[in-house]
Amino acid sequence: MTAIAGLISLNKQPIEGGASRVEEMLELMRHRGPDSIGVRLLPEGTAALGAAAINLSTARTQCVSIATAPYIVFDGELFNGRAEGQTDLEVFQECYQKYGKNCFKHLDGSYACAVIDGDEAFIARDHVGARPVFYGTENGLFCFSSEMKGIMGDIRFDIHELEPGHLYSTKHGLLPFDAFVPETPEAENLEQATTVVRDLLVKAVEKRMEGLNAISLSGGLDSSIVAAIAKQYNPDIHLFTGTIESADAPDLPNAILMAKFLGQEHHIYRITDEDIVDFIPDAVWYLSLIHISEPTRPY
Repeated sequence: MTAIAGLISLNKQPIEGGASRVEEMLELMRHRGPDSIGVRLLPEGTAALGAAAINLSTARTQCVSIATAPYIVFDGELFNGRAEGQTDLEVFQECYQKYGKNCFKHLDGSYACAVIDGDEAFIARDHVGARPVFYGTENGLFCFSSEMKGIMGDIRFDIHELEPGHLYSTKHGLLPFDAFVPETPEAENLEQATTVVRDLLVKAVEKRMEGLNAISLSGGLDSSIVAAIAKQYNPDIHLFTGTIESADAPDLPNAILMAKFLGQEHHIYRITDEDIVDFIPDAVWYLSLIHISEPTRPY
């Protein structure tokens, strides 16, 4: 997980205190990247961008390319084929150099990123949208940030969450892009379809196992299947379960049963009512956006 942020002058005027302002934006999101931070004020002072990263794996923590153009900040994890030692950022750079803004349909993974290339800057977000990015424009200044709080010091009203599967360009505005579509074998009957789904699920877990030493086990069917597959690739993987202590739900007994069946070390965190009350202020701060849905009408 990474925090990205940036300021771009649309009228090509120098941004006063640009680098320090981006640092302040990133400091508001250091929970996303407490281990390292990189910020660059671009030539002529007309743009500044940076990122703060969490170092979970040395092979996947490079998140900025800000020494030379095109300037890139990248929050993501990619599963494309690569040369040995190549980072996710380097894979993205290579794909962008080859395909330009059409690169996104070739990227297998989860990401939010920003690129400044010549007189154009753009931000992009994959079709699932697990990694947020917000943006806005005010007084000739384009701002972007992983969380809304990062740009609220510069943008008062014109704040938007970038839609999944879209990019926003300072030259062309909001544009959708084609999603990455993995190859899926055709199935002629139910038995073949079952095999295809099983193989795809195993591959989906396998390619996410690099550097992974623990997973969440809720006790439900989905997480139990993932835990069983993950054990094949890391026999020492730890399982973690969180449960509401005052709730009488079947999830915890099922999680304990599954952990014993797999023979894995199982860590259980029982969340008390006091824990919930104490965490509410932090939860509100960490939320990047609150979605309010229409109430469901009874039938």
